[in-house]
Amino acid sequence: MAAAKKGEWQVILTPTKSVPRDWFGDISNKTLLGLASGGGQQVPIFAAAGGIVTSFDNSPEQLAKDKLVAEREGLKIAYEQGDMADLSRFSDETFDLIFHPVSNVFSKEILPVWRHCARILKSGGRLLSGFMNPDFFMFNHDEIDQGGPLSVCYALPFSDLDELSNEQIMK
Repeated sequence: MAAAKKGEWQVILTPTKSVPRDWFGDISNKTLLGLASGGGQQVPIFAAAGGIVTSFDNSPEQLAKDKLVAEREGLKIAYEQGDMADLSRFSDETFDLIFHPVSNVFSKEILPVWRHCARILKSGGRLLSGFMNPDFFMFNHDEIDQGGPLSVCYALPFSDLDELSNEQIMK
């Protein structure tokens, strides 16, 4: 966080590659929405770099991780819990930047997410969103991790809410 406070920072949208800094522009005193990106990673970095940041996530556990880092580092972050497909709590043209990592795969209906993003993003604002190949979700990774075969177990589009037990979802 000390480096981010000095302007030296990087974040990822996908599991392995850092986002080029020029994609962000200057985030100092800009309003940023971390959309479904709780977890104590990107959102605190944006706050340390001078952004006016809101962390929005459906998971209380993910928001708690952002809060833990923010409290430890003395950062100011607003927190909102909810479904990314319903951003009606935000006014039109609220954010200069929306940062949406590989979370769209968790939305049953992605079109409402994009519509809300278009509405709450300021004119000339930036939406950065990461994607992953949905084929990943066709396989049972718990079995694969235990040496099992790579075999198709689930149909696409995949929804963990429809396909997994409550115990698996909570894990």
